[in-house]
Amino acid sequence: MKNLIGIGTDNASSMTGVNNGVHSLLKTETGNENLVLVRCLCHSLQLAITHASEKSLPRNIEFLIRETYNWFSHSSNRQLFYKELYKTINCGKEPLKITQVCSTRWLSIEPAVRRVIDQWLELKSHFEIVKQKENCYMAEMLYSMYNDPVNHLYLLYLLPILDEVQRVNKNFESNDRDPTKLLNDLVELVESVARRIILPIAQIDVLTATNLESYLDPSPYMGYGFELKLTEYELLPEAERNLRHRCKQFTLKLIQEMRSRLPTNITILRTMSMLSVQETLKAIKPPIIKLAQEFGCQANEIERIVVQWRNIRHTDWENKCSTVEFWSEVYGYKDSADNNPFSELASLAISILSLPHSNAEIERVFSQMNIVKTKLRNRMSLHTLNSILHIRYGLKRSGKCCHSYNVPENVLKQIRGIKESLVMPMTIAIEDGPSTSQAQAHDEADIDDLQILFDLY
Repeated sequence: MKNLIGIGTDNASSMTGVNNGVHSLLKTETGNENLVLVRCLCHSLQLAITHASEKSLPRNIEFLIRETYNWFSHSSNRQLFYKELYKTINCGKEPLKITQVCSTRWLSIEPAVRRVIDQWLELKSHFEIVKQKENCYMAEMLYSMYNDPVNHLYLLYLLPILDEVQRVNKNFESNDRDPTKLLNDLVELVESVARRIILPIAQIDVLTATNLESYLDPSPYMGYGFELKLTEYELLPEAERNLRHRCKQFTLKLIQEMRSRLPTNITILRTMSMLSVQETLKAIKPPIIKLAQEFGCQANEIERIVVQWRNIRHTDWENKCSTVEFWSEVYGYKDSADNNPFSELASLAISILSLPHSNAEIERVFSQMNIVKTKLRNRMSLHTLNSILHIRYGLKRSGKCCHSYNVPENVLKQIRGIKESLVMPMTIAIEDGPSTSQAQAHDEADIDDLQILFDLY
């Protein structure tokens, strides 16, 4: 606990609460007032988009996306009819599947909106035919929405913003990311979204400015697709003003939501970029004192870290492409006396780079657990489940597959010994007489669990 420098959580108040949240209790328990709290940024971006949409955009936009998916999801006949219509309009080309917007799938919003926009004409034609053919109220309602150009323009404005959010979200979910650039990517996202509606001449910091409304552009550029379609639809002036106003309000609300979910010490965390390979090996680079102080280094440690930070560029390092591999090399470096002259600096860097910016990997573990322990395998013990997950992730880390992995002979001998020790007592019990039903069930469950491990090999 004393070595704890930060925690990554979701946005639940039980974790992030100021008074009785886990983060506050850990700060008190460890005595570390600089304990870093990193909210899962993938989850935060999802919530920011959802809340901004609910409070700024018409409710029928979300209804349109959701019910379009529901219309096709439960009927193969509707899917087939739409497929034939799409192929007729597009010279035999088949349509892409309409995707679902799911609150637990962080990357589901942008693909769903993109599919609807790309197939807008075909979907509009489909519901126009179906509302007359089936006399269905839902089809009539969906057709009226697709026939309304304002709905199309709302989605055209949303799409490029969602695309930017999607790109950053994927960066945080990736396993091959550079940790020193993640927070800069997030800050650049907030600034990029803000520049859509802020006056170009405004010289403000969008992360800290409290009066963004004072710098709003009265007639901002809403994007190429939006402006192009707007000239085609020729809306009434009042409808156009209302449309632009609500789009601006959505963007402003999105900025506020994203800013409220940034780490509280975002300024110091942005300096993590100095730990990248390129910045570390520069001759002229920013001092590392503030970063060391933020993460609780003592005065004597900071003195050594400053010297090591200055001298690290004079050593010839092999790994200069990957930040993680570079600092791993620094951490394991030995001089002629078999000592590491950069031990304090390397320990600080690795501690900072290990901060959890996303819960994506934890969510993947939950998904793997649901795949392994299904309803048909509900008798699997916790020990067996844990072992299988260890095997899966061990193979993944080593870049191997269970079909190509050669199990060491000593491991096979241990497994055979365990199997024999389980089978023999049950055989003796059968010869001596019937055992109790509870003992039989326990033995059978253990053998079933062990057989699962055999099946993996």
